[in-house]
Amino acid sequence: MKKVATSILLFCISLLAMAQINADRLLDMGRNALYFEDYVVSIGYFNQVIEAKPHLTDPYFFRAIAKLYLEDYSGCIADCNSALEINPFLSKVYYLRGYAKRYIKDIDSSSDDLRKALEFDPENKEVHIVLIENLLQQNKIDDAYNEGMATIEKFPHYADTYILLTQVLLMKKDTVRAESVLDTGIKYNSDREMGYAIRGMLRYEKKDFKGALEDLNKAVKCNGFRGDFLVNRAIIKMELNDLKGALTDFDESIKLDNKNANAYYNRAILKAEIGDINNSIDDFSVSLALEPNNFAAYFQRAILHYKVGEYKEALADFNTVIKKYPDFVPAYMGRGDVKKKLKDTKGAEKDYFDAAQIEQDIKSGKRKQRQGDDTELEPTKEARAIVQNLNGSTAEKYKNEMRGHVQDKDIDIIPLPCFVVAVADSTAKTYRRQLHHIDIDKANMQLTDKLSFCLLDNVKTKIDFGGTTVVCTEPMCFFNRGSEKSIELKDKVANGGQVMVSDCISAINDLTMAYQLDNTIVYALYNIGFVYMVAKDFNSAIIYYTKAIEQYSGMAEAYYNRALIYISQGKKEEARKDLSKAGELGLYGAYNVMKRYAK
Repeated sequence: MKKVATSILLFCISLLAMAQINADRLLDMGRNALYFEDYVVSIGYFNQVIEAKPHLTDPYFFRAIAKLYLEDYSGCIADCNSALEINPFLSKVYYLRGYAKRYIKDIDSSSDDLRKALEFDPENKEVHIVLIENLLQQNKIDDAYNEGMATIEKFPHYADTYILLTQVLLMKKDTVRAESVLDTGIKYNSDREMGYAIRGMLRYEKKDFKGALEDLNKAVKCNGFRGDFLVNRAIIKMELNDLKGALTDFDESIKLDNKNANAYYNRAILKAEIGDINNSIDDFSVSLALEPNNFAAYFQRAILHYKVGEYKEALADFNTVIKKYPDFVPAYMGRGDVKKKLKDTKGAEKDYFDAAQIEQDIKSGKRKQRQGDDTELEPTKEARAIVQNLNGSTAEKYKNEMRGHVQDKDIDIIPLPCFVVAVADSTAKTYRRQLHHIDIDKANMQLTDKLSFCLLDNVKTKIDFGGTTVVCTEPMCFFNRGSEKSIELKDKVANGGQVMVSDCISAINDLTMAYQLDNTIVYALYNIGFVYMVAKDFNSAIIYYTKAIEQYSGMAEAYYNRALIYISQGKKEEARKDLSKAGELGLYGAYNVMKRYAK
């Protein structure tokens, strides 16, 4: 008996050891995926480690890093919270959480976290730097200065502090001392490109263009992969009338970073100057796709549209500028010229009159410059297409669409369809774990092509349940019939028809009966939510999506569809939480929706 007991004990110990090895291996695989920018894949590995060993802090920490790169800042903070609940003494986690809070503009709390990180790791110079940046962002100039001086005293040869203190002194209008401090920083690290870049722009502002170019040349030599350095050097070259050199720098900058709006904007100005009008318009369009609130670009593009005879486009741009700046006289004059070309003589005369009146009122002091519509402009469908094209041109290194910054990969934002029992398309990008069901498992014992619950969009082969005995237990029959009716309702809406709740009763009754007979068919709850969503009874849809989530917390599709409803209701915080969870569970399109509508 003792021998048997010993064997059992050894067997248990070996199982524990294997579990440890597997958890460690999954963690390593997740870290490797994170290193290679497979953020969604890495989250999948970390999820498995958390499920197996929820007491470990590292999987929460690394999953938080992945979410930070995916711009899921709230999700990053939530994972940091989970890690700190397990171990409240982790400097790196406080630092990461503080860094994420900067992106949601919670600067006070961010600074608190950074100070907490320094309690446990006072020698971490990077945390000091980020804390100074926070103080600058809060416009606490004196506090930033004191923190900078204390950091220099602690780390007298750390060049980054001198460079940051230079910015503090510039904000204090102490230019002379700023230049002196910057020179000291460059002396301590002559390979630190930021020092040269900042000093170059200081010289540019003093119109010392040759000195500025010399510094930017050094900055580019230290780091030739910074597109912003090339943009600044191009601007300096324009001042020195080296237009060919400037154009080369703009082109190289865009090759390095094809989403640098400033590069497109300034290249557009240069192209307009050399008479390349059409390409200049294209560059302004890309710049505006990336930064839709650059009203100077709208004005410049409007003038160019006018020059090439694109009067309707020019009119639209002038309208955008005037809506934002209702006292901007040149825009009225430009719009008047456009209206004249469009044979709108009355409208042109009114714009000319308004321009003269505004100018006269401002000069006489009767009118002060007004700010118009404060609403931030959202990218248009055309602008998103431009950005998506830019994403596509830089994503060639990613053969798998899940790799990299998936939040930048534009998707059509439509609700996910209902679930059906079918043979799933093995090539479909589901990446989510689906629940098994005993009736389906029994049926699969007789089948070559295995059945499962799968989204309608991921079906390879549909099963005609009316003509077969496969999976025809009573609850599954109700589920299948209710799902077929759900599809009919979806198709009706897709073909332009309207669906009322009364049209949905039959489908809802079948799905409800399926769940009542077998409450393990959680997909019936999801499908009821989908039917209500089709009928635009959003409150009822939320109730059933919530019920599905309460029974199976891994149902990414329910989180996703519920988030879309929250977005339509203006509930951004609720939508953000649901999209974060959907993305965490592998529905990577959620990150794009979050970036566009639940920032």
